[in-house]
Amino acid sequence: MQVKVLYFANLREHLGVSSETVQVEGTLRDLLTKLHSSHSQFGEFQSILENSSDVTISVNQEYVRDLNHLLSDQDEVAFLPPISGG
Repeated sequence: MQVKVLYFANLREHLGVSSETVQVEGTLRDLLTKLHSSHSQFGEFQSILENSSDVTISVNQEYVRDLNHLLSDQDEVAFLPPISGG
């Protein structure tokens, strides 16, 4: 199945891409594993995404905290890291 992945803030800047379509079966955790293998620079963000309560993950514009959340074809997954500044 295909899911659209959106990146925001410093994650978007670090990866150099704002969105992409990814072939993945399973859960958010499976998606993270796939992203880690396809983006070497994603590795440092994976532990942040898995362990930080500051990072927001949404699926179809609804917040999701469970990395075992089952994805469906055409879902939109967004990673929203904390934004700093003043």
